[in-house]
Order: sequence, then C-alpha cells, then structure tokens
Amino acid sequence: MRLGSDKDEWRNGFLPVTPFPVIGTSFHGWTIDTASRDHADIVLLVHLKKGAPLGAVSFDIAMRKLRGRWLVDSAVPAATFSAAGSDSQILAQPDFAPQAGHAFSKSGRISAKWVLIIPGILFGLIVLTPFVVIYGHRIKEGRPRRERAESDRERVFRNLPERPN
Repeated sequence: MRLGSDKDEWRNGFLPVTPFPVIGTSFHGWTIDTASRDHADIVLLVHLKKGAPLGAVSFDIAMRKLRGRWLVDSAVPAATFSAAGSDSQILAQPDFAPQAGHAFSKSGRISAKWVLIIPGILFGLIVLTPFVVIYGHRIKEGRPRRERAESDRERVFRNLPERPN
C-alpha cells in the first residue's frame, strides 16, 4: 500500500487508503473467498470504535504473494453496518449499482410496451406534424379570407338595385 507515497506522507496523514478507527490491532474475523499459490481473496469484518458513524465494515481484500511475502493488492469496502443504537441498516455494493432498488427489469431487456411506444411516437411525429402545420396555416389564412368574403358580399349588396315592392 506504499506505492505512490513515502514515509513522510504517511506520517503527515497523506495516505493511499481511508483510515478507519477500528477496535483492536489483531484481526481474526476474516474468511477466504478464493485462494491459489500466489493469490488470495479474503473478506474481513472490522468493528469500528464507539462514536464512529458506522458499527462495522466488511472489506473485500485481494492479496498477492510477492518474493515470499503476502501483500495487499486492493482493499474495497463491500458493506457497511449501522452503529449500535441507530436504525438498523446495511449498505452493500448492490445498493450503489445502476439498478439499485430494482428500478429496471432484471432481465436487461427492453419492455414490450417500449417496443410499441417508440414507433408510435415516431409515427406521430411523421404523420401529425405536417397535419398540424397545414391546419395551423389554414386557420391563420382563414381569417383574412373570411373578412375579404364579407367585404365582397357587402360591396355586391350595396351595388344591387333596390327591388320594387
């Protein structure tokens, strides 16, 4: 975990990892997820000190064996648990995924209604847009025509000879 930093940066708090105020210095609450001769994935559960905003954190840790020593390759928080005395809540990786809360279909397929809605919208735009434009022009042009027709009628009626009784 020292890659990209030196001892002075560590002493001054510039760390490549997020510090957690954990209880204890020896950690036995871990399980092996997968293991090989030079690689191991483990799950580590640590409990945080009293007063911390969380109660416990579960980490997914990848270990690599280099030159006879096991070194941490990555440590990623996998789940957080509420602190004692607060509302019980567990947050894990699926809660932060794009489909958190199951807002979308689990199958990853487009719903059948969208297959009909999208062509319907396109059809509406192609067919209805010219209709609306033409109808709008006719309404706009209709007023002057009506006014001209009325004035023509008045002129014709004014020029007609009077009928004898």
